[in-house]
Amino acid sequence: MDAENKREGAMAEPDGDAGEKTQPPVSGLRYETPYELFQAIPQIKKLCQHRPREDEDSMGFLGRLRSSTTPEEAVTYAAFAARPKMAIWWGYECIRTLPDELSDHDRELMEKVARWTTYPDAENRYKVMRAALWQVPKTSAVMLGLAVGWS
Repeated sequence: MDAENKREGAMAEPDGDAGEKTQPPVSGLRYETPYELFQAIPQIKKLCQHRPREDEDSMGFLGRLRSSTTPEEAVTYAAFAARPKMAIWWGYECIRTLPDELSDHDRELMEKVARWTTYPDAENRYKVMRAALWQVPKTSAVMLGLAVGWS
């Protein structure tokens, strides 16, 4: 068998998808539609004036919230709609864009948050929570650290 055939043989997949390593995408949302989210977490109704329609998808609802008289409800919806790890990462990315407003403690806390998003085990979650729990003032980074702890 020549080298070309050996390479092809090595690359050939055994029966079916046995060698497949690609994972299907996982949704970053807790529920498929905003309506389902509002049904499952009724407390969100206390925080948002606007309600999703039964047939409305997330982008449609976000667009409607953004152009409403209370566009901040889009942030509230997104915080509830996203799975905890995704919501934390989103908050991390938002805060990271404000480096001049971060204290040394905030930077250290943000490093712990980033570590938790990569390694979301209980030990890292507790480290973040301990670093955030008694901090004053409650900066955005501290609030994000608390969110990790409560996730």
